[in-house]
Amino acid sequence: MEREYKWSEMSNRERNLLISTTVLNLECFSTIEGRKWYDKHYQLGNWHYTSNLHDAIDLSKRVIQENLEMVIIYSNQKYHCIISHKNDNNLPYLGKAVSKSLSESICLAVLQYKKINIKV
Repeated sequence: MEREYKWSEMSNRERNLLISTTVLNLECFSTIEGRKWYDKHYQLGNWHYTSNLHDAIDLSKRVIQENLEMVIIYSNQKYHCIISHKNDNNLPYLGKAVSKSLSESICLAVLQYKKINIKV
């Protein structure tokens, strides 16, 4: 059975680590030295996808392929992030999320697109 992650119970650090390991598959986690390197650079401000819009946009650029598009809608004081096939509205969404934070909305849509089991 696939692991379920409870987003509301995770800290921002845990959320960012989840993205680094499951979405980006950063190789640094294969060794203790690599993990220390990641932790050092995380403390310096890198890879804060859920709380830093610049990092969230960088994440989307790494994940969204040429045949896909990401659409952001702001409505009712919430951000809606949708990942879908470009130029084909008949296909279902590949990722969709709603949040009060734009960076969090992007992260949740990307996790859904990558088929990571997230409970918000």
